[in-house]
Amino acid sequence: MAIDAIILDLDGTLVDTNNLHARAWSLAIERFGYRLDQERILVEIGKSGSVLVPDLLGDSAENRVGDALRDAHDEIYLELLDHEPVHLFPGGIDIFERARADGLRTAVASGSKRDSLEKVADKAGIDLLNLSDAIITDDDVQTGKPSPDAVIAAYEKLGLSPAQCVMIGDTPYDVEAAQRAGVLCLGVLTGVHAAESMYRAGARGVYRHTGEIVDELESALQMSTPGPVKLTWETMRALMAEALDEARRGLAEADLPVGAVLADGNGTIVGRGRSRTETTREFLAHGEMQAFSEISGSFSIDKRELILVTTLEPCMMCFGAAMGARVDTIIYALKAPSNGGVARCRPMQSPGMIMPRVVGGVCADKSLALFEEWNRRHPDRPFVKDLLEKSSLTSMRSMC
Repeated sequence: MAIDAIILDLDGTLVDTNNLHARAWSLAIERFGYRLDQERILVEIGKSGSVLVPDLLGDSAENRVGDALRDAHDEIYLELLDHEPVHLFPGGIDIFERARADGLRTAVASGSKRDSLEKVADKAGIDLLNLSDAIITDDDVQTGKPSPDAVIAAYEKLGLSPAQCVMIGDTPYDVEAAQRAGVLCLGVLTGVHAAESMYRAGARGVYRHTGEIVDELESALQMSTPGPVKLTWETMRALMAEALDEARRGLAEADLPVGAVLADGNGTIVGRGRSRTETTREFLAHGEMQAFSEISGSFSIDKRELILVTTLEPCMMCFGAAMGARVDTIIYALKAPSNGGVARCRPMQSPGMIMPRVVGGVCADKSLALFEEWNRRHPDRPFVKDLLEKSSLTSMRSMC
Protein backbone atom coordinates (compact mmCIF):
# COMPACT_ATOMS: atom_id res chain seq x y z
CA MET A 1 0.00 0.00 0.00
CA ALA A 2 1.39 3.41 -1.00
CA ILE A 3 -0.28 5.26 1.91
CA ASP A 4 1.25 4.57 5.31
CA ALA A 5 -0.70 6.82 7.68
CA ILE A 6 -3.99 8.59 8.31
CA ILE A 7 -4.01 12.00 10.00
CA LEU A 8 -7.31 12.86 11.68
CA ASP A 9 -8.92 16.09 12.78
CA LEU A 10 -10.75 15.79 16.12
CA ASP A 11 -13.61 18.29 16.53
CA GLY A 12 -16.38 17.71 14.03
CA THR A 13 -14.61 14.69 12.55
CA LEU A 14 -14.29 12.19 15.38
CA VAL A 15 -16.40 13.90 18.04
CA ASP A 16 -19.52 16.10 17.87
CA THR A 17 -18.13 19.24 19.54
CA ASN A 18 -18.38 22.00 16.93
CA ASN A 19 -21.57 23.39 18.45
CA LEU A 20 -19.95 23.49 21.89
CA HIS A 21 -17.03 25.46 20.46
CA ALA A 22 -19.46 27.86 18.79
CA ARG A 23 -21.33 28.38 22.09
CA ALA A 24 -18.06 29.00 23.91
CA TRP A 25 -17.03 31.60 21.34
CA SER A 26 -20.47 33.24 21.46
CA LEU A 27 -20.34 33.57 25.25
CA ALA A 28 -16.73 34.80 25.15
CA ILE A 29 -17.59 37.40 22.52
CA GLU A 30 -20.57 38.62 24.57
CA ARG A 31 -18.30 38.95 27.60
CA PHE A 32 -16.33 41.59 25.69
CA GLY A 33 -19.37 43.53 24.54
CA TYR A 34 -19.86 42.03 21.09
CA ARG A 35 -22.77 40.00 19.83
CA LEU A 36 -22.83 37.52 16.97
CA ASP A 37 -25.34 34.90 15.93
CA GLN A 38 -24.07 31.42 16.82
CA GLU A 39 -24.74 30.22 13.28
CA ARG A 40 -22.34 32.88 12.00
CA ILE A 41 -19.70 31.60 14.38
CA LEU A 42 -20.30 27.94 13.56
CA VAL A 43 -19.04 28.23 9.96
CA GLU A 44 -15.72 29.54 11.29
CA ILE A 45 -15.14 26.66 13.70
CA GLY A 46 -12.07 24.74 12.62
CA LYS A 47 -9.93 27.82 12.22
CA SER A 48 -7.24 28.69 14.71
CA GLY A 49 -8.41 31.26 17.25
CA SER A 50 -5.78 33.69 15.95
CA VAL A 51 -7.53 33.57 12.57
CA LEU A 52 -11.11 33.18 13.80
CA VAL A 53 -11.22 36.33 15.98
CA PRO A 54 -10.15 38.83 13.28
CA ASP A 55 -12.31 37.05 10.70
CA LEU A 56 -15.36 37.44 12.94
CA LEU A 57 -14.72 40.80 14.59
CA GLY A 58 -12.05 42.53 12.51
CA ASP A 59 -8.44 43.50 13.07
CA SER A 60 -9.29 46.26 15.55
CA ALA A 61 -10.93 43.79 17.95
CA GLU A 62 -8.07 41.36 17.44
CA ASN A 63 -5.52 44.00 18.40
CA ARG A 64 -7.48 45.11 21.46
CA VAL A 65 -8.87 41.90 22.96
CA GLY A 66 -7.79 38.98 20.75
CA ASP A 67 -5.69 37.14 23.33
CA ALA A 68 -8.21 37.73 26.10
CA LEU A 69 -11.03 36.45 23.89
CA ARG A 70 -9.13 33.26 23.13
CA ASP A 71 -8.43 32.71 26.82
CA ALA A 72 -12.11 33.27 27.61
CA HIS A 73 -13.17 30.77 24.94
CA ASP A 74 -10.84 28.11 26.35
CA GLU A 75 -12.11 28.69 29.88
CA ILE A 76 -15.80 28.63 28.89
CA TYR A 77 -15.33 25.59 26.64
CA LEU A 78 -13.87 23.55 29.51
CA GLU A 79 -16.78 24.64 31.72
CA LEU A 80 -19.32 23.56 29.09
CA LEU A 81 -17.63 20.17 28.85
CA ASP A 82 -18.36 19.66 32.57
CA HIS A 83 -22.10 19.78 31.88
CA GLU A 84 -22.60 18.64 28.28
CA PRO A 85 -22.30 15.14 26.79
CA VAL A 86 -19.81 14.50 23.99
CA HIS A 87 -20.79 11.99 21.33
CA LEU A 88 -18.58 10.09 18.93
CA PHE A 89 -19.42 10.19 15.26
CA PRO A 90 -19.70 6.88 13.38
CA GLY A 91 -16.24 5.44 12.84
CA GLY A 92 -14.65 7.55 15.57
CA ILE A 93 -12.91 4.53 17.09
CA ASP A 94 -13.20 2.12 14.17
CA ILE A 95 -10.90 4.21 11.97
CA PHE A 96 -8.00 3.66 14.38
CA GLU A 97 -8.66 -0.05 14.74
CA ARG A 98 -9.05 -0.56 11.00
CA ALA A 99 -5.88 1.41 10.30
CA ARG A 100 -3.90 -0.64 12.76
CA ALA A 101 -5.25 -3.89 11.31
CA ASP A 102 -4.16 -2.73 7.83
CA GLY A 103 -0.68 -1.74 8.99
CA LEU A 104 -1.35 1.99 8.85
CA ARG A 105 -0.19 4.48 11.45
CA THR A 106 -2.47 7.23 12.74
CA ALA A 107 -2.09 10.73 14.13
CA VAL A 108 -4.55 13.28 15.50
CA ALA A 109 -3.90 16.86 14.37
CA SER A 110 -6.26 19.00 16.43
CA GLY A 111 -6.72 22.73 16.83
CA SER A 112 -7.71 22.17 20.46
CA LYS A 113 -5.48 22.74 23.45
CA ARG A 114 -4.05 19.63 25.08
CA ASP A 115 -6.26 19.88 28.18
CA SER A 116 -9.38 20.30 26.02
CA LEU A 117 -8.45 17.32 23.86
CA GLU A 118 -7.90 15.09 26.86
CA LYS A 119 -11.18 16.15 28.47
CA VAL A 120 -13.14 15.65 25.23
CA ALA A 121 -11.59 12.22 24.69
CA ASP A 122 -12.47 11.19 28.25
CA LYS A 123 -16.06 12.41 27.90
CA ALA A 124 -16.46 10.63 24.55
CA GLY A 125 -14.86 7.42 25.80
CA ILE A 126 -12.10 7.37 23.19
CA ASP A 127 -8.58 6.48 24.37
CA LEU A 128 -6.62 8.60 21.92
CA LEU A 129 -3.31 8.09 23.70
CA ASN A 130 -3.45 4.34 23.05
CA LEU A 131 -5.33 4.38 19.78
CA SER A 132 -3.16 6.87 17.90
CA ASP A 133 0.57 6.90 17.21
CA ALA A 134 0.91 10.68 17.52
CA ILE A 135 -1.15 13.56 18.85
CA ILE A 136 -0.62 17.17 17.80
CA THR A 137 -2.54 19.95 19.54
CA ASP A 138 -2.61 23.73 19.33
CA ASP A 139 0.01 23.78 22.09
CA ASP A 140 2.52 22.06 19.75
CA VAL A 141 2.44 24.51 16.84
CA GLN A 142 3.07 28.17 16.23
CA THR A 143 0.05 28.73 13.99
CA GLY A 144 -3.17 26.71 13.81
CA LYS A 145 -5.38 25.80 10.85
CA PRO A 146 -5.68 26.71 8.06
CA SER A 147 -1.92 27.00 8.51
CA PRO A 148 -0.27 23.64 7.69
CA ASP A 149 1.81 23.56 10.90
CA ALA A 150 -0.21 20.87 12.71
CA VAL A 151 -0.30 18.58 9.67
CA ILE A 152 3.44 19.00 9.09
CA ALA A 153 4.09 18.26 12.77
CA ALA A 154 1.95 15.12 12.47
CA TYR A 155 3.75 13.54 9.52
CA GLU A 156 7.13 14.54 10.93
CA LYS A 157 6.27 12.91 14.26
CA LEU A 158 5.26 9.78 12.35
CA GLY A 159 8.59 9.84 10.49
CA LEU A 160 6.91 9.91 7.07
CA SER A 161 6.71 12.15 4.03
CA PRO A 162 3.49 14.09 3.36
CA ALA A 163 2.86 11.97 0.27
CA GLN A 164 2.68 8.86 2.45
CA CYS A 165 -0.24 10.32 4.42
CA VAL A 166 -3.89 11.16 3.93
CA MET A 167 -5.96 13.39 6.22
CA ILE A 168 -9.61 13.25 7.23
CA GLY A 169 -11.36 16.48 8.24
CA ASP A 170 -14.77 18.16 8.32
CA THR A 171 -13.97 21.74 7.26
CA PRO A 172 -12.40 23.51 4.28
CA TYR A 173 -9.79 24.71 6.77
CA ASP A 174 -8.69 21.11 7.34
CA VAL A 175 -8.46 20.65 3.57
CA GLU A 176 -6.43 23.83 3.14
CA ALA A 177 -4.07 22.95 5.98
CA ALA A 178 -3.51 19.47 4.55
CA GLN A 179 -3.07 20.77 1.02
CA ARG A 180 -0.49 23.35 2.10
CA ALA A 181 1.38 20.59 3.93
CA GLY A 182 1.45 18.32 0.86
CA VAL A 183 -1.12 15.88 2.27
CA LEU A 184 -4.32 14.88 0.47
CA CYS A 185 -7.53 15.35 2.43
CA LEU A 186 -10.76 13.37 2.49
CA GLY A 187 -13.73 15.37 3.72
CA VAL A 188 -16.58 14.26 5.96
CA LEU A 189 -19.99 15.92 6.25
CA THR A 190 -20.33 15.74 10.03
CA GLY A 191 -19.71 19.49 10.32
CA VAL A 192 -21.70 22.31 8.75
CA HIS A 193 -19.91 22.49 5.41
CA ALA A 194 -21.45 21.06 2.26
CA ALA A 195 -19.66 18.68 -0.06
CA GLU A 196 -19.31 21.44 -2.66
CA SER A 197 -17.29 23.64 -0.33
CA MET A 198 -15.04 20.71 0.60
CA TYR A 199 -14.36 19.92 -3.05
CA ARG A 200 -13.87 23.61 -3.77
CA ALA A 201 -11.16 23.69 -1.12
CA GLY A 202 -9.41 20.72 -2.77
CA ALA A 203 -10.70 17.58 -1.02
CA ARG A 204 -9.98 14.45 -3.05
CA GLY A 205 -13.21 12.77 -1.88
CA VAL A 206 -16.12 13.55 0.46
CA TYR A 207 -17.97 11.05 2.68
CA ARG A 208 -20.96 11.22 5.02
CA HIS A 209 -18.85 10.43 8.07
CA THR A 210 -15.61 8.74 9.10
CA GLY A 211 -17.43 5.41 9.43
CA GLU A 212 -18.15 5.48 5.69
CA ILE A 213 -14.43 5.91 5.05
CA VAL A 214 -13.78 2.87 7.25
CA ASP A 215 -16.20 0.86 5.13
CA GLU A 216 -14.59 2.07 1.89
CA LEU A 217 -11.02 2.46 3.13
CA GLU A 218 -9.31 0.50 0.37
CA SER A 219 -10.90 2.54 -2.43
CA ALA A 220 -10.43 5.80 -0.49
CA LEU A 221 -6.69 5.16 -0.16
CA GLN A 222 -6.37 4.06 -3.79
CA MET A 223 -7.99 7.34 -4.78
CA SER A 224 -5.40 9.16 -2.66
CA THR A 225 -2.29 7.89 -4.45
CA PRO A 226 -1.05 7.77 -8.05
CA GLY A 227 -0.25 4.06 -7.88
CA PRO A 228 1.83 1.49 -6.05
CA VAL A 229 4.93 3.69 -5.77
CA LYS A 230 5.58 4.79 -2.18
CA LEU A 231 6.55 8.46 -2.32
CA THR A 232 9.00 8.52 0.55
CA TRP A 233 11.46 11.39 0.87
CA GLU A 234 14.10 9.09 -0.65
CA THR A 235 11.91 8.29 -3.68
CA MET A 236 11.01 11.93 -4.23
CA ARG A 237 14.68 12.97 -4.00
CA ALA A 238 15.61 10.32 -6.57
CA LEU A 239 12.97 11.62 -8.98
CA MET A 240 14.08 15.20 -8.32
CA ALA A 241 17.67 14.23 -9.15
CA GLU A 242 16.47 13.36 -12.66
CA ALA A 243 14.68 16.71 -12.98
CA LEU A 244 17.82 18.50 -11.77
CA ASP A 245 19.82 16.73 -14.50
CA GLU A 246 17.40 18.19 -17.04
CA ALA A 247 17.85 21.62 -15.45
CA ARG A 248 21.64 21.31 -15.74
CA ARG A 249 21.28 20.45 -19.43
CA GLY A 250 19.18 23.56 -19.88
CA LEU A 251 21.82 25.67 -18.13
CA ALA A 252 24.50 24.22 -20.39
CA GLU A 253 22.37 25.22 -23.40
CA ALA A 254 22.13 28.82 -22.10
CA ASP A 255 18.52 28.38 -21.06
CA LEU A 256 16.84 28.79 -17.68
CA PRO A 257 17.79 25.92 -15.34
CA VAL A 258 14.29 24.46 -15.01
CA GLY A 259 13.95 20.73 -15.52
CA ALA A 260 10.96 18.43 -15.24
CA VAL A 261 10.19 14.73 -15.42
CA LEU A 262 6.93 12.81 -15.49
CA ALA A 263 6.65 9.45 -13.75
CA ASP A 264 3.88 6.88 -13.80
CA GLY A 265 2.24 5.26 -10.79
CA ASN A 266 5.13 2.80 -10.46
CA GLY A 267 7.63 5.65 -10.20
CA THR A 268 9.04 4.97 -13.68
CA ILE A 269 10.02 8.09 -15.64
CA VAL A 270 7.97 8.34 -18.82
CA GLY A 271 8.66 11.91 -19.95
CA ARG A 272 11.35 14.57 -19.66
CA GLY A 273 11.58 18.26 -20.40
CA ARG A 274 13.62 21.37 -19.72
CA SER A 275 12.99 25.04 -20.25
CA ARG A 276 13.60 26.29 -23.79
CA THR A 277 12.04 29.73 -23.39
CA GLU A 278 15.36 31.59 -23.75
CA THR A 279 16.66 29.69 -26.78
CA THR A 280 13.37 29.42 -28.69
CA ARG A 281 11.74 32.64 -27.44
CA GLU A 282 8.51 30.68 -27.16
CA PHE A 283 6.51 31.41 -24.01
CA LEU A 284 4.98 27.90 -24.02
CA ALA A 285 8.38 26.17 -23.91
CA HIS A 286 8.43 25.60 -20.15
CA GLY A 287 10.08 22.43 -18.90
CA GLU A 288 6.79 20.99 -17.66
CA MET A 289 5.07 21.64 -21.00
CA GLN A 290 7.97 19.98 -22.82
CA ALA A 291 7.56 16.90 -20.62
CA PHE A 292 3.81 16.79 -21.32
CA SER A 293 4.47 17.07 -25.05
CA GLU A 294 6.84 14.12 -24.90
CA ILE A 295 4.13 11.77 -23.60
CA SER A 296 1.28 13.24 -25.63
CA GLY A 297 -1.03 10.47 -26.83
CA SER A 298 0.63 7.73 -24.80
CA PHE A 299 -1.26 8.23 -21.54
CA SER A 300 -5.00 8.29 -20.97
CA ILE A 301 -6.34 11.31 -19.12
CA ASP A 302 -8.93 8.96 -17.64
CA LYS A 303 -6.23 7.74 -15.24
CA ARG A 304 -4.78 9.56 -12.25
CA GLU A 305 -1.34 8.02 -12.23
CA LEU A 306 1.03 10.76 -13.35
CA ILE A 307 3.58 12.39 -11.05
CA LEU A 308 5.08 15.70 -12.18
CA VAL A 309 8.50 16.51 -10.72
CA THR A 310 9.97 19.93 -11.45
CA THR A 311 12.88 21.98 -10.14
CA LEU A 312 10.80 25.16 -9.88
CA GLU A 313 7.24 25.58 -8.62
CA PRO A 314 4.98 25.37 -11.71
CA CYS A 315 3.48 28.59 -13.00
CA MET A 316 -0.28 28.89 -13.44
CA MET A 317 -0.07 27.70 -17.05
CA CYS A 318 1.84 24.54 -16.15
CA PHE A 319 -0.23 23.93 -13.03
CA GLY A 320 -3.40 24.22 -15.08
CA ALA A 321 -2.00 21.82 -17.66
CA ALA A 322 -1.21 19.37 -14.87
CA MET A 323 -4.80 19.54 -13.60
CA GLY A 324 -6.09 19.08 -17.13
CA ALA A 325 -3.87 16.03 -17.55
CA ARG A 326 -5.17 14.72 -14.21
CA VAL A 327 -1.71 14.65 -12.65
CA ASP A 328 -2.08 13.09 -9.23
CA THR A 329 1.00 14.54 -7.51
CA ILE A 330 3.27 17.51 -8.18
CA ILE A 331 6.69 17.59 -6.53
CA TYR A 332 8.77 20.73 -6.87
CA ALA A 333 12.06 22.01 -5.51
CA LEU A 334 12.26 25.79 -5.36
CA LYS A 335 9.27 28.04 -4.66
CA ALA A 336 8.54 30.71 -7.28
CA PRO A 337 7.10 33.63 -5.28
CA SER A 338 6.35 35.86 -8.27
CA ASN A 339 4.60 33.49 -10.67
CA GLY A 340 4.11 30.19 -8.87
CA GLY A 341 0.72 28.59 -9.38
CA VAL A 342 0.39 26.46 -6.26
CA ALA A 343 -1.26 29.15 -4.12
CA ARG A 344 -3.08 30.78 -7.03
CA CYS A 345 -4.77 27.86 -8.78
CA ARG A 346 -8.01 26.49 -7.38
CA PRO A 347 -9.65 23.11 -7.98
CA MET A 348 -11.68 22.93 -11.17
CA GLN A 349 -15.35 22.21 -10.59
CA SER A 350 -15.67 20.08 -13.72
CA PRO A 351 -16.61 16.43 -13.05
CA GLY A 352 -13.55 14.24 -12.75
CA MET A 353 -11.08 17.10 -12.30
CA ILE A 354 -8.90 16.89 -9.21
CA MET A 355 -6.54 19.10 -7.28
CA PRO A 356 -3.11 17.46 -7.33
CA ARG A 357 -1.25 16.75 -4.13
CA VAL A 358 1.64 19.26 -4.08
CA VAL A 359 4.87 18.65 -2.17
CA GLY A 360 7.38 21.50 -2.26
CA GLY A 361 10.92 22.05 -1.02
CA VAL A 362 12.43 18.78 -2.29
CA CYS A 363 16.11 19.61 -2.97
CA ALA A 364 15.30 23.33 -3.11
CA ASP A 365 18.92 24.23 -2.30
CA LYS A 366 20.21 22.40 -5.39
CA SER A 367 17.75 24.19 -7.65
CA LEU A 368 18.67 27.50 -6.05
CA ALA A 369 22.37 26.86 -6.76
CA LEU A 370 21.59 26.42 -10.47
CA PHE A 371 19.73 29.74 -10.58
CA GLU A 372 22.64 31.43 -8.80
CA GLU A 373 24.95 30.06 -11.49
CA TRP A 374 22.58 31.31 -14.20
CA ASN A 375 22.56 34.75 -12.60
CA ARG A 376 26.37 34.88 -12.64
CA ARG A 377 26.32 34.14 -16.38
CA HIS A 378 23.25 36.26 -17.23
CA PRO A 379 22.90 39.04 -14.66
CA ASP A 380 20.24 40.90 -16.65
CA ARG A 381 17.14 38.74 -16.10
CA PRO A 382 14.62 40.43 -13.75
CA PHE A 383 12.73 37.17 -13.08
CA VAL A 384 15.84 35.39 -11.81
CA LYS A 385 16.95 38.38 -9.75
CA ASP A 386 13.52 38.53 -8.11
CA LEU A 387 13.54 34.75 -7.53
CA LEU A 388 16.94 34.86 -5.83
CA GLU A 389 16.07 37.91 -3.75
CA LYS A 390 12.82 36.43 -2.47
CA SER A 391 14.42 33.03 -1.86
CA SER A 392 17.01 34.70 0.37
CA LEU A 393 14.26 36.50 2.32
CA THR A 394 12.21 33.39 3.04
CA SER A 395 13.00 30.40 5.20
CA MET A 396 13.75 27.75 2.58
CA ARG A 397 12.73 24.29 3.72
CA SER A 398 14.81 21.92 1.59
CA MET A 399 14.27 18.18 1.93
CA CYS A 400 17.41 16.83 0.32
